[in-house]
Amino acid sequence: MSAGERKLFLEMLPDYFVHLKQHRLSLLARVYGIFTVKMEDIDEISLVLMSNTAQVAHKGGIRHCFDLKGSMVNRM
Repeated sequence: MSAGERKLFLEMLPDYFVHLKQHRLSLLARVYGIFTVKMEDIDEISLVLMSNTAQVAHKGGIRHCFDLKGSMVNRM
């Protein structure tokens, strides 16, 4: 998530929250948090943790699914 995307999301956050509260069955992904990761010798990056809209029952099947997006390679 770029700094501009983060700023825009934070501006939209109050309306996003109200929408999800009023439309509990909305298919919009639920955002659980935005995290900034800082490491030595690497520019800090912001990551978004969100739910997957494709709900899967996990009786003996998939228990955790991670979908990491945001590669900066050929992004623009």
